[in-house]
Amino acid sequence: LRQRRKRKNYKPFFEQFEDRRMMAIVNYTAASDLLSFPADAGEANNVTVTSPAANTVRIVVVGDTISLTGDTGAGFTLSSGGTQLDINTSTAPAANFNVNLGDLGDTLTFGLANTPNGVTNVNLQGDAGTEIVTLNALTITGNLIVASETITLGGIVTASGNVTLTALNS
Repeated sequence: LRQRRKRKNYKPFFEQFEDRRMMAIVNYTAASDLLSFPADAGEANNVTVTSPAANTVRIVVVGDTISLTGDTGAGFTLSSGGTQLDINTSTAPAANFNVNLGDLGDTLTFGLANTPNGVTNVNLQGDAGTEIVTLNALTITGNLIVASETITLGGIVTASGNVTLTALNS
C-alpha cells in the first residue's frame, strides 16, 4: 500500500462573500405620478422622508442602499453611497406617494414641511411587523392615510383632504 504524504503548509481560510441583502427599491411611474417605496422583506428598515427645500423630497435609508426602478431619469439623484435619494418634484411630481413597510420592525420618520413639496396624497402602510411611524411637520395638498402599530405625531400635520390614522394590533 502506498501512503499519502501529509502537507505541512496547509492553512484553512474562509472566503468572504459579497453582501447579498436586497436593496431598498424606489419606483416612479410618470404616467400617474406614482412614487412608491416598498420596504425590504425580511429586513428591519429604517427610513426617513423629508422635504429639505421647496419641490424636493429626500428619502434616506440606514443600513441599506436604494435602487431606482420605473421612470426615474430626470429629477432623481442618488448620493451618499446610494443611501440618499433626492427627488426634484418640479420634474417628477408625486400625486401619490405610497410607502409599504413590509414585515419585521420597521421605522419610518415622515415629514414634508417645505411647501410646495410636489406631493399630493400620502399612503403609509405598516404590515406584519411592529412598525413605528413618526409624522413630523407635514403639509400635503391631498389625503393622508397611515396604518401602523405605532403612530407618533412629532409636528403639525396639514392635509387639504382627509386624514386617516389607524393603529394596527400586532
